[in-house]
Amino acid sequence: MEVTFYNTLKLTNMTQIVTSRNNTKTVSVGQFSTITNAALLFLIFLCLFVPTAYVLFKVFLILIILIGVSDKVYSGNVFLNRNTCHAVLAYCLFGLLNSIHGEFNGAPGAIRVLTVMALWPLFYLLFAIQLNHQNAVRWLNSVFTVALVAILIYSLIFLGHAFNTVPDILYFELDQGNAVGVYDGFVKYNLFSISSLLFLVPLFTHRLICKLKINRAIPKKSATIEICILIFALILCLLSGRRALQLVILLTPILVISSELILGQRVRDLINNLISWRFSVTVVVIFLGFLTFLRFFTVDIDKDVVLYNMLGGFDFTGESDGSASVRYQQYESLMSAWWNGNIFFGAGNGSCTEVLRDTGDMPWSYELTYIYILFSTGIVGVVFYTTWFGWGLLRLRHALILRKDLLKYITPIVTGIFAFLIATATNPYLGKFDYLWIVFLPHLLAGSLKYQGKDK
Repeated sequence: MEVTFYNTLKLTNMTQIVTSRNNTKTVSVGQFSTITNAALLFLIFLCLFVPTAYVLFKVFLILIILIGVSDKVYSGNVFLNRNTCHAVLAYCLFGLLNSIHGEFNGAPGAIRVLTVMALWPLFYLLFAIQLNHQNAVRWLNSVFTVALVAILIYSLIFLGHAFNTVPDILYFELDQGNAVGVYDGFVKYNLFSISSLLFLVPLFTHRLICKLKINRAIPKKSATIEICILIFALILCLLSGRRALQLVILLTPILVISSELILGQRVRDLINNLISWRFSVTVVVIFLGFLTFLRFFTVDIDKDVVLYNMLGGFDFTGESDGSASVRYQQYESLMSAWWNGNIFFGAGNGSCTEVLRDTGDMPWSYELTYIYILFSTGIVGVVFYTTWFGWGLLRLRHALILRKDLLKYITPIVTGIFAFLIATATNPYLGKFDYLWIVFLPHLLAGSLKYQGKDK
């Protein structure tokens, strides 16, 4: 049994020479199990569409993936990029050491967080293996689109049923914490899948911008469909009442430019595209569609209340509302405990302070993700995770030098990652299997781009 590691490999007609046992044979990088690929793509779809729910079914899909990859490992047909493997193992090792550090310090969650810090990242290596399929990046982007559309359709059905415009026969309830409320000046509804919009809506917006730039004459039908999807996505972002989601939507133009800059695109071309008549018309159409919906919406929405509500989520002074006050208490407690404790190495994974967000069985689960990382891993941890993520972006930039044709697929994904990381500042998304993989995407994609086929 042999797993082939590589740094650089020459491709000839999308084939690769592999040493298996004592034999040498030629294996196409596209010869991966169709069932395994389908299981992985469906798992990603479920992580975005029904996050934190239907765990048993997701475990079943994981078992299918494990069996499929194990068969390839046994036959010696598995490729693992050396740097990707090193990145994942470094993440796991650092998490393991910090959990050991936390256990010595009496941290209540030191052992339980090992699933997040060491076990789940190892599964993402299987993701990396399957990404070596020659059409993997395109299929991955298709899954993102399907997930976004599915979330929009179900959200509209749910809201329509809540406001008595969708009959009972068309409504089906998913295990997604369904709830909706009408407040003074704004509407707020809840579904677990709303969190996925943090990643998907900026990604989809950037992709539409790329199409306007690359395809000077987009087919009208395609443009109309994608503009309608974006209009409904923006409407749901407003109605969700989720402050972080509304903020990243406003920041999306900046994030688009940032990802293009980091990955080596010519920002001048992007800016010229943003001020072009085609893009201006698109923005006007989206804005008019948005206003048309609000005009016929039965609930009065006060834009000032919506803006105040959005900014309040990032107010750590505790002056705006109750949730901001709770975050402020967490912030004060975590920073004080870090400053009075081990500044360089922190208190260890799974640690907590006297101020708790969760008084149940997870007292170490705090909303202020990056403040908690500083408290639990210290300056060393902050430097490690920042360097680790930056290394992934650098690897992705270098990989795209030889595959500029994939920029239209990769830059939107990076924009989505940036938006997701901004929202993570006030939400503990990195502690969930369904979302942690998003942060690993730069490393996972960097090792797979050379295997992707050319667009026909």
